[in-house]
Amino acid sequence: MGVNLIQIFNKISAVGIITFLVISSSNISISEKQNYFEQNCYGFIIPLPQGDDSTIETFEISRVRHLINDLLRGKIDVYWLSKNISIKSRDLMNNNNLDSCFFEKGAFIVPFTGISYIDTLIISIVNDYNSSSEIDNDDIKIKSYLIMESSVFDGYKLKEVKIAQHLGIATRYSWPCYLLIADAGGFLTFEFIDDFETSSVLNNDDFNVFMWPYEPNPSTIFEVLKSLSDYKGLNTIRDFVNNGGGFIGSCYGAESASAGFIWPIPAIYIRRVYNPNLKVFPFYSFAISDTWMRGTTFLEDLLITTSKIKNHNHPMSYGLNDTFQEFFNGGWYKWVGKKTEPVAVYSDLIIINEDTNLPGYMKKSIIDSPSHISTTFGDGKVVEFTSHPEFIINISILFNNIPWEGDKYYGRRTIFNTLNYVTAEQENVFAVETFQELIFVEEVIKSTKNLLIDENINSEFNDIISKIITLKNYIDTLENKVLNLKYLYSEFDNKYEIFKKGRRHIGYILHYSIIYDDFLNRSISTLEQLENVYQMYKAYNSSAKNDIAKLKKDIQMRIENATKIIDKIFDISEKIEAIFQKNTISIFGKLRLINYRRNLISEYELNLKYIPQQLFNSLKILRKFWYNYEAELTLENSKQKLPILLNH
Repeated sequence: MGVNLIQIFNKISAVGIITFLVISSSNISISEKQNYFEQNCYGFIIPLPQGDDSTIETFEISRVRHLINDLLRGKIDVYWLSKNISIKSRDLMNNNNLDSCFFEKGAFIVPFTGISYIDTLIISIVNDYNSSSEIDNDDIKIKSYLIMESSVFDGYKLKEVKIAQHLGIATRYSWPCYLLIADAGGFLTFEFIDDFETSSVLNNDDFNVFMWPYEPNPSTIFEVLKSLSDYKGLNTIRDFVNNGGGFIGSCYGAESASAGFIWPIPAIYIRRVYNPNLKVFPFYSFAISDTWMRGTTFLEDLLITTSKIKNHNHPMSYGLNDTFQEFFNGGWYKWVGKKTEPVAVYSDLIIINEDTNLPGYMKKSIIDSPSHISTTFGDGKVVEFTSHPEFIINISILFNNIPWEGDKYYGRRTIFNTLNYVTAEQENVFAVETFQELIFVEEVIKSTKNLLIDENINSEFNDIISKIITLKNYIDTLENKVLNLKYLYSEFDNKYEIFKKGRRHIGYILHYSIIYDDFLNRSISTLEQLENVYQMYKAYNSSAKNDIAKLKKDIQMRIENATKIIDKIFDISEKIEAIFQKNTISIFGKLRLINYRRNLISEYELNLKYIPQQLFNSLKILRKFWYNYEAELTLENSKQKLPILLNH
């Protein structure tokens, strides 16, 4: 039905509709009408907030990314400026004409297409973020400008970001940094891939970026080597990047992607960096960047580093200050090859713990070495961090005793840029030359402003919501169980040094439960909202029911898998309690207690594969339905004016 409306609407000249609307307004003189009618709009330009290091600015940047991601998921072309531009524009909020307004690189351009339905969709999405949204109550409004002249510009054509993240055993004692940052920016396609799943799951159709995170302290060298012994998986990553996929690695992920970490591996593997079609054999590298890293003798404490931008023209640097603070606790680059470009380098190191001794040679080696690097492997882009920009969102939970001045969420900016960069097309010259009249834009805004969402009494999601609530209650019960385990372990934590290193495992389960509970609460709220929007939208698009059926099936699968994982956690918990109930615990019992506590978090973290995606997939459908409903409603209103228009 939507297609028929588009055809009808396109047959009706937008000029004719606008002429009718203008002529019928008796408050505007003929000359004013002609002047107003002649104002052509070529699309939108959305600045990337920059020039500040405040938390509010990072939140504004996060909202901009939400807007861009909604557009990209709607199959709308979005371009990312790679050079500053001056262009005639008009503030969408206050209607000021701005001749030759200056926009810095990093701004986003959304051109009109000349296709009425698509341009209506663009206007409705941008306006929701610029003024008010019926499905989103965020108070931050995004500055948006109408482009009032045709122009050419340099930039990157963006693609919808589709993330796969490595969830190998060595990384499963960590914090979901990348997930939380993606959530904050509206990057809603995010799946986790466990050890030895990579070869069967990772592909260039479903994903366009693979992320490999840091290695947390509790992981062992055997767990690290387990991921790096997956011959098929490592070569699948190489093929994925070689065929155009992006790669982002931090610390352990950067080490794994480098030519090597332990001499003489770099000398052996460098040939495989320069020959993407060669296969690697399992060792401490899968070789997609011509870099050689060196370790820090495994520092126990994080260092605060200052990084300085080396290349301000690289998209990773857009909106970032010249210098910014991050964390360091891993390897650093001793050598970078001809294909690798340092984007930022270390300019200072601050030792937080006064008891930590940093050897002079180490500090000398680290200063001026790259903290952010960019390279290519075949047709794909590779970004690696020896620092930890992804930590700068979790300071209050992960590092309670670390002093921090400035924006505690600043690292989002780097990761947002990196996600867009590694998935974008190559830099090129583009044109904005197709226009809509200004009054067309304003009529679309007027038509989609303050719409009411009907509160239907339906039961489309009742069964699914009930199962989500049951899962929530199950997690709440588990929290109480884990609190008891934390108490039981406390005596051993104080008595045995080897137990102290495992304290974080129990705490992480409690923190993860809070995260999961938040995702599930938001899932319920989103499904309740989707219930009503679906009833409104399906009147225009009968195929919407297929999207709903797929969503329900997907959520059902994820709930079942999450429940199995929690069952396993309860089983481990009972084994722990049985050991503690003994009057005397043998050495083997103590070793089992250590192993079980490790298993608790490594198993519980697997719920990252199932719980957040219930929200993400529901949000994608909700936003798709709502914006298309707004566009369809606008077309229907225009269709109703057809008889009157023909009489004129």
